[in-house]
Amino acid sequence: MRQVQLYLERIRVSSPQNLHQSLLKTTVFKNWLTTHKQSYLSHFFSSISAQLKPKSTWEIGYFNPESQRITVFSQTEQSFTIKQEDDIFKSETGRVEWLELSKIKTNFEDMSLKCQEQIPALFPKESLGDGFVVLQKFEGKIQWNFTFVTKSLKFANIKINAASGAVDSHQLVEAVRREK
Repeated sequence: MRQVQLYLERIRVSSPQNLHQSLLKTTVFKNWLTTHKQSYLSHFFSSISAQLKPKSTWEIGYFNPESQRITVFSQTEQSFTIKQEDDIFKSETGRVEWLELSKIKTNFEDMSLKCQEQIPALFPKESLGDGFVVLQKFEGKIQWNFTFVTKSLKFANIKINAASGAVDSHQLVEAVRREK
């Protein structure tokens, strides 16, 4: 386990743009793209600890508007692997938006620090557990979407604007509905 943690600590995302450029250079991506030209970049994802440290390598998602499915590329120590195309999680009226890298002016390290600074004020009575972060465009805004499971079984969510670094929203949602 310690070896995995050391590996994850070495994988620093200097920027989503750099990570994406690494993907674009791989044979696995180039081969996939020959039959998926209509697909577009939709998100970056990583599971994170309560201390906002990556617990997994980064995953990069590409959405296919024709099939309404997503293909995920997982970062490895040397390159990327491809996961089987899968269904997506979205509402009936929702849509998966194109993630425009040129509009992202922030990186994971800076936004995780921003998130960590905001947590005590936004969720003063909560003790956060592990969670995940998604960099995505949702309702026209490109955001770092941090979500944690609290010790009281709630979801704590902070959305930080990827262009400005400002907190766009936060919410605390009950994970389990209690009968009265």
